[in-house]
Amino acid sequence: MLAGNNTKLWICNMDVTDEWNQNMTRKMKNPSEKFLVNALSEVNLLLGEENDYLVLNHPPNSEYIKDLKSYGFIIPHLLITGNDDNILEYLLDNPEWLQERLDGSAVLTCYGMSAKIMQLAKLHGLDTFCNSNWELHKRIDNKIFSRKLAEDLGFHVPQGRIIRNAEEMLAAWHFIKASGYNQVIVKEPYGVSGRGLYIVKEEKELTKLIRLLRLSTNEQEFIAEGWIQRKEDFNYQIWIESDGKINFICLSKQFVKKIIYQGSEFTKDIPDEIFTKFVEYTQKIGKALFTMGFYGIVGIDAFIDEDNNIYPMIEMNVRLNFSTYLYNAVNIFKQCYGISCTYHDVTTQSPLCYKDIKTILEKKGLMVNKQKGVGLMPIIPSLLSYYYDNNMNLYFSRLYLLEVYQDKFSRYNNEIAAVLDEVKKY
Repeated sequence: MLAGNNTKLWICNMDVTDEWNQNMTRKMKNPSEKFLVNALSEVNLLLGEENDYLVLNHPPNSEYIKDLKSYGFIIPHLLITGNDDNILEYLLDNPEWLQERLDGSAVLTCYGMSAKIMQLAKLHGLDTFCNSNWELHKRIDNKIFSRKLAEDLGFHVPQGRIIRNAEEMLAAWHFIKASGYNQVIVKEPYGVSGRGLYIVKEEKELTKLIRLLRLSTNEQEFIAEGWIQRKEDFNYQIWIESDGKINFICLSKQFVKKIIYQGSEFTKDIPDEIFTKFVEYTQKIGKALFTMGFYGIVGIDAFIDEDNNIYPMIEMNVRLNFSTYLYNAVNIFKQCYGISCTYHDVTTQSPLCYKDIKTILEKKGLMVNKQKGVGLMPIIPSLLSYYYDNNMNLYFSRLYLLEVYQDKFSRYNNEIAAVLDEVKKY
């Protein structure tokens, strides 16, 4: 998967959806979000291999690197820019910087394909880890495309319509409500982690949404669908090879609060019949995408409703997602019943670092035990105090906690809450 045994150059361009869709209502405009994109580049430490290269703004925490190695993670060669510029933009503006540091050829491996990624690949004569037609990636990643393909494949989909203006939005609202749904979800074509999704409970909320989405003047398409209460959320990953071979990679449960993704779980308690169905969906979707000329990685969001109906493709992303990054941890801690990872946004008066979180976990006896391989571990510590707000006098952190447990009854939910209480005292 992901370029096989070839040397890879890892670039984490998590703002790719903004590049794909210049009309997006909710772009990363907050200064803190710009820092967040760069800090997230450290997630590639979970996937890199010995001969790979990873570009970061700043060196990762040395104790974190030591701990990763002790658990079995392999650390790639680190290329440090030493600034806070957007990494992809910096590499495009300073081609000699990368030329001086790359020892031989590498396969450019990114979060998502885009015009800028292809510009970087051509600048240095690099192959890409998947289909280089970034416009095809953009077309497939579109939520409207996902819905149409799901319908074509005969999958369960919520009742809904594609809308282009205020009149169509109002008509879709009445149609969906008449179909028995209590709420309507409106989706922009692109977006991650809840951006570009809007839940509408009452008709009076439509006026505000129509104004926000500029439906009176905007020619962009949106989706309006009935909101279905979920019993369980899933993500499954597939890898389509350049010769058309379709590989099922993994199936994970998703932690979703209403519409916001909050984490993933790989567990052994998924029934075999459910697992088998997702493997079957993989082949149908993979064949349809390869027919279009696509090959590469695909992540698909799905859910089971309260009546046990499976909705196999509610959204499709032809890019990496957090389950991709976690998958290597599944292999490292394979002796355990399951692993999960959740993130928690916190603000503190004092800066946080990896050692602070590790100390809290160790004092509570929760840090992952190297012998038993269970417990909690902070990951991506570059997101601790990634931004300081001068007006609020607060540090913003996103704490990711990797959780390794022995059985379905030994999750650390209460312990995580206690850890967060300690963190907020800083």
